[in-house]
Amino acid sequence: MPASSPPRHTKPNHAKLIVIEGGDGAGKQTQSQALVARLQAAGLRAQRIAFPQYETNIAGGIIARVLRGEFGSVGALAPELRMLMFAADRFESLPLIQQTMQAQDVVVIDRYVGSNAVYQGALLPDRDFEPFARMVYDFELKVLPRPDLTIFLNATPEASRSMAEARAELDAYEANRDLQAAVAGRYSRLAEWQLGGPWAQVEVMAETGAYRSIEVIAGDVWQVAKGVCQRG
Repeated sequence: MPASSPPRHTKPNHAKLIVIEGGDGAGKQTQSQALVARLQAAGLRAQRIAFPQYETNIAGGIIARVLRGEFGSVGALAPELRMLMFAADRFESLPLIQQTMQAQDVVVIDRYVGSNAVYQGALLPDRDFEPFARMVYDFELKVLPRPDLTIFLNATPEASRSMAEARAELDAYEANRDLQAAVAGRYSRLAEWQLGGPWAQVEVMAETGAYRSIEVIAGDVWQVAKGVCQRG
């Protein structure tokens, strides 16, 4: 194994948990998949889990209906109620998370507690967001494992909106422009507070306002992720 590669953990209960967060269009799926491939190439057992689990969980199925607008607009349900649905989806998946952490050296999760805090709290007044976000983390991390690192893929609200609107059909969250405009700023606050454990921010946009290449972003993600895998 090359000297620069992180060591393989021999104890399965010491698996590292790395979360990829970011707004719509930030590249979470692409970068979480690329990180798993990079970890595997470095000799580590790694697997990706994505939330919500629309197809396998009861709560995930209800979330899919919410996103289709079957219960009205995003604001039709109180943020606390929406938070409980997304938390329940992860609680249902706790056996999956635990089994995967037992079998792998690194588990990479696409959307976790931070996503719940940000998306349900995006439309709250600024003064109410911090207590709401801390409540979400306190609630979910009483049940779920704490991340060793959360990587925030930071894209501008304009870029996220452009990427979302390029899709054939928008869900209720993607279609809400006020919510989309608030997401990046809310994530930046979580990173500033280091809620739930260490955070690192990776820029998706170049100074020119254009998207950086997938490969360059993946390189930055790897630089922060491999340091976590080298510890412990």
